[in-house]
Amino acid sequence: MTANAVNNLLPSETYTLEIVESEYVPTCDGLGMVLKCKAQVVSGPYEGRPYWLNYCLEHQSDERMEAGQRAFAGLRRATGVLSPNFSTDLHFKPFDVRVWTCVNKKTGDLQNVIRQYLFDRELTPARCARNRRKAYERLRKVKALIEARAS
Repeated sequence: MTANAVNNLLPSETYTLEIVESEYVPTCDGLGMVLKCKAQVVSGPYEGRPYWLNYCLEHQSDERMEAGQRAFAGLRRATGVLSPNFSTDLHFKPFDVRVWTCVNKKTGDLQNVIRQYLFDRELTPARCARNRRKAYERLRKVKALIEARAS
């Protein structure tokens, strides 16, 4: 993994995002359709940083389609747009997510994933402190993994 790829990762914590672009396209294998969304962080030190979301909404594999539908339901609930007619209905609606850094099982590279869509925008100070502690612990583990791979 290159240093540039590591620098493009967001630290594991809670972010407010909003979708700025979207398109509905066939999957790479041609067996379904995926909603590709470009989102961006809207506040904090990473404001303006892009984040890409892909939701496999139709597919011959029921497992892939179910996972995509479940994640898309989380996005709809987090944005408050429960029944969008078009993907543009989701644009510029802020929503909160918990982002984690993990290892991609296929490539072995580090990547950011949305661990959770947050529906309650009011986080208590105790929950925020706990989330920061957990994010710090996870960041330490990721840094140790990066250092181990570099040596």
